[in-house]
Amino acid sequence: MNPSGVIKAKWFTALAVLFVMVVGGVIVGLSEKQAFEMDRRIVQQRSDEQIRALQHELENSISAVYALAAVVRQNKGTVDEFYPLAEQMLQVYPGIRALQLAPEGIIRYTHPYLNNDAAFGLNLFTDERTKVYSEQAVKTRKLTLAGPVELIQGGQGLVARNPVFLQDGRFWGFVQVVLDLPQLLRLANLSLLEQEGYSYRLTFTNPNNDQQQSIAASQSPLTDHPLAVPIQVPNGKWMLEVTPAQGWLDATAILLKSIFVLVLSGMVGLLVWLIMRQPLKLTQIVMERTQELGESLALLEAIFDATSDAMLVVDSGGRMVTCNTQFLTLWGISRQELQNYGNLALRYPPILKQISDFEAFREVLQESLRSPERTQSDLIYLENGRALEYISKPYYLHQQIRGKLWAFQDVTQRRRAEERVRTLAYYDRLTLLPNRAYLEENGPRLLQEVHESNGTLAFLYLDLDNFKTINDSLGPNIGDRVLHYFGQRLKQVLSVRDQLIHLSGDEFVLLMPHITPQKVQDTLQEIIELTRQPFAIEGKQLLATPSIGVVFYPQDGTDLDTLMRNADTAMHQAKATGRNTYQIFTPEMSKAATERLQVETDLRQAIENNEFIVFYQPIINAQTGECIAAEALIRWLHPEKGMIPPIRFIPIAESTGLILPLGRWILNEVCRQNHEWRENGQPMIPIGVNFSALQFRQNDVLDTIQEALERFDLPAQYLQVELTESLVMQDVEKTTQILHDLSRLGVMSAIDDFGTGYSSLAYLKRFPIRKIKIDRSFIRDLTHDPDDQILVKAMIDLARNMHLHVVAEGVEDEQQLQVLRSMGCHEIQGYLISRPVPAKEFQQFLGNLSTAPSFRNKLD
Repeated sequence: MNPSGVIKAKWFTALAVLFVMVVGGVIVGLSEKQAFEMDRRIVQQRSDEQIRALQHELENSISAVYALAAVVRQNKGTVDEFYPLAEQMLQVYPGIRALQLAPEGIIRYTHPYLNNDAAFGLNLFTDERTKVYSEQAVKTRKLTLAGPVELIQGGQGLVARNPVFLQDGRFWGFVQVVLDLPQLLRLANLSLLEQEGYSYRLTFTNPNNDQQQSIAASQSPLTDHPLAVPIQVPNGKWMLEVTPAQGWLDATAILLKSIFVLVLSGMVGLLVWLIMRQPLKLTQIVMERTQELGESLALLEAIFDATSDAMLVVDSGGRMVTCNTQFLTLWGISRQELQNYGNLALRYPPILKQISDFEAFREVLQESLRSPERTQSDLIYLENGRALEYISKPYYLHQQIRGKLWAFQDVTQRRRAEERVRTLAYYDRLTLLPNRAYLEENGPRLLQEVHESNGTLAFLYLDLDNFKTINDSLGPNIGDRVLHYFGQRLKQVLSVRDQLIHLSGDEFVLLMPHITPQKVQDTLQEIIELTRQPFAIEGKQLLATPSIGVVFYPQDGTDLDTLMRNADTAMHQAKATGRNTYQIFTPEMSKAATERLQVETDLRQAIENNEFIVFYQPIINAQTGECIAAEALIRWLHPEKGMIPPIRFIPIAESTGLILPLGRWILNEVCRQNHEWRENGQPMIPIGVNFSALQFRQNDVLDTIQEALERFDLPAQYLQVELTESLVMQDVEKTTQILHDLSRLGVMSAIDDFGTGYSSLAYLKRFPIRKIKIDRSFIRDLTHDPDDQILVKAMIDLARNMHLHVVAEGVEDEQQLQVLRSMGCHEIQGYLISRPVPAKEFQQFLGNLSTAPSFRNKLD
């Protein structure tokens, strides 16, 4: 062969080798890029799963805060049942180390106490470690999550702190749970990542210095280019970084593919060289080597086809170059028909018609042609409900963009899982209705929509009237079913635009946008009529009627808090007017609420200034006229407003908890006064002191009574505890225990307002009660109402058979007295004998030989 032929053969050989190496390099590069992206997606999916597990455990533990806050708010700041409730919650939430209550910002209750006593008494507003988070929680009225921190009680953990605002808007304090961080991470199986061959590091942003600090990490360090996935937590941000433990790139595979390309290049070069040197001899060899090359390209195509994503390669004009089988399967088309389509491949009608918003996707394709260098990614939905995540990247040859690689991934299951997580966060499992979190998240947006359309929104606040009675007497399972059926029944009268929300307990909110006042009235009437029908549950007919407060946006408030507060005021007005009804908010109601708040403020000041006095009303033996006992009744002597009757301030004291210090003062004042009479030689008689439900449910009620008796050296038989009939039936077991303890102390017990509650005779026999006091409502019409006569006679006979003394309250005339004496009533109390009088006048009454002379004349 002449020299020019040799040179020509060398040039062709070199070009062939270079061409195969470039093509092979591009294919290997694309293959490795695809493998890298596939690994990133796998790691992304695994990280998302781990994050969902971690968020689930975290949200599950934090939900205890909302539950405990709801209990405090529902009980109007009373925390009597905290410890048993906390013990139950610790069994349900294994990630919780301790539950704590901080009235007015100071930790007063913690459970379990062991190993958490170091936090007891901590002021969350002054301690530098908690001050910022506490102030932030009060300002935003939302839960804050502090940590990871080194806990005061030792160890590392998280502190979820939620401010509690009572229904009247007053800040009560904090409810917080201490989460055991190591236990939380174990429950979330974070270490499972390392077992599966991943390196990881979980960090958080320190709010004090904005630096990333480690929470947990695998033993093996992270490799290059870790996948960082943010984790949203309340008022903070965590970050999970994950890499394969061996790195993203498989060096062995790259080496093998490179060797393969080099070998293939050498083989092609050899073929070209042999062809050029021996054109006649090598024709067959060329054909064989071409077949081998085809097989090699088929292998590369198989690798391309083996990826799980649906992939399409298009040229710079958007026309198909190649695609894998997954792409054809995804869209239900054949390769041949797509190749025959001469336009943009992704504009192929059988593809476009499957996309819900195909016009938006057309714009994506146009943008891809206008800016081929851009990487595009987004989420699209198909008509069949599936969700696809796509990414589009340019590919280069000789530093020139030759086209784009499109990859589609079916993320339907992942999106459904995310939706399930959202459902758990924003919907109540019991009633299947949106919850308070949903209202707080979407309520402002709905108000904004109504505002922009110059519309009106009706805000209805519903509270079940006798739900507590059902729940306490029949158990929480029955109560839960009542709530579920009540919610389902309400949905029967709602339009598609209305939203029914279950706030907590027996409280519901109904939002009715773009509605007329007349339609609201009609809907309210439908609700009242519908709820008059009892629920049939386990053979019982249970009636749960609502009291409803109604406000309108924007007339009665322009924000969610104002609407809620005014609707709550109207709802309480509905309860006060008889229940099972509704009240539309008026400014006068707000004025009444303001006046009530003023009474509460004055009441607090009155307790500090000792503005109260005790009046005493005598109780007389109906047969002999002897004064044998008295009832202590509190009066408030306001320095400016004069004497304020109990009906004005006792209900407020009970609802705000002020009845506790007020009750302790009455108890001590009665014991002191009785001791003083004893020291002055006055005849001793038992004095009855009324106890409210809140007082009687205090864990230290026995200690309080015993301390008062010991402080004034008063024998126990001269103190009588008076309880309402409904109070003793609220918690029969606990009531029985306390009454027996009082009996062992020597303190007498009596049931006040007998006949107005729902006592069971079987339970009355279990109580160590000495007296029952028939309510004045039965005595008022005794002389001319045969029904009252029958009822009173039955009560007296019942008491006699149970060896109880009977006191008739509210006796005002001689005819009532004579009827009661004829029925065998033991004792009389009322204006016929004496009005309640101050201690000095009552002392004079006792000094007259412990009798009422005028009353003796009546007896004669």
